[in-house]
Amino acid sequence: MIEANPRQPKVNERVIPGATVILEHLESGKEFEFTVGQKKSGSGSPYYVVSRSSRLGNAILGSKVGDVVPIDTPKGKNSYEVLSVDTDLG
Repeated sequence: MIEANPRQPKVNERVIPGATVILEHLESGKEFEFTVGQKKSGSGSPYYVVSRSSRLGNAILGSKVGDVVPIDTPKGKNSYEVLSVDTDLG
């Protein structure tokens, strides 16, 4: 019997505040994992946190796995593919 991985993201999950997201920068192929939300002061978490009001955070809210999200930055336009969304906030 195969046990389900509790961290296995569901394909239909959408990015919401608190979600852990993996994006791929389409030009470079680099992957980034982070949580959308706010970092608590004094938190020693090794994970990156992206504010939902930042350009990146705002652009990906509501996205789901497979979506390509264009983001305008001071250095130009970048496109990211959403590879994973984990909304298990427990």
